[in-house]
Amino acid sequence: MATTTTRGRPKVRPEALEAAFAFPALEAIFTRRARRFALGAELTGPLAFRSDKEPVPLAYEEESILVAAATGVTGVVREEWPFRTAEDGPTGADKLASFTGRSFPSPLAIHGTELFWTNDDGVFVLPQRDVKPERYVQLQTQDERHELYRRAIRLQPDRLDIPRRRPNLFKFNEWLVNTEGATVFIPVSDVTRQCISAMLLYFDRPHTLADHLASGKAASAV
Repeated sequence: MATTTTRGRPKVRPEALEAAFAFPALEAIFTRRARRFALGAELTGPLAFRSDKEPVPLAYEEESILVAAATGVTGVVREEWPFRTAEDGPTGADKLASFTGRSFPSPLAIHGTELFWTNDDGVFVLPQRDVKPERYVQLQTQDERHELYRRAIRLQPDRLDIPRRRPNLFKFNEWLVNTEGATVFIPVSDVTRQCISAMLLYFDRPHTLADHLASGKAASAV
């Protein structure tokens, strides 16, 4: 993936990456606080403030972690869903779309989301929707995540122009979205694919109305 940022990316510190991966998930959830004022940003209005710092983009390694977390293939799913009941009836688990493990959840394993992002280097996409696992377990090391990041396709050399007005942005976000140095992630989901899968699930046994009524009668008889 070619990049031509004029500002340059900062060097990442290996110890900082190690600390990020060692940070407990529950601590991240319960101690989360909004720290949204970016370096070089400016806020207008009653709380007007302008940062006197230069914008600092993410290091390539940092951005690659976020890209991998948003769209990566982690290997083969070791699915625990039963396909048949104890009475040898269907469960609907055959409607799972794939057994490809992903870094993000999706109903029925549809994973119909493609990730786009824009930064000072341009606009990028990483096509992953139909990618199959290369190994039983993958995307476990930073080298693998960085290699995935390098597969991204650059769609244009300039930052995506997102007009700072409605309906593109809420009024309270106009000052902080897509600023110089920032990376904006834009996940685009195929809702049609999800709807078709849901229809296949609900229009087939054991989730049809007929099955529901039959189970109700059986329960009443008991």
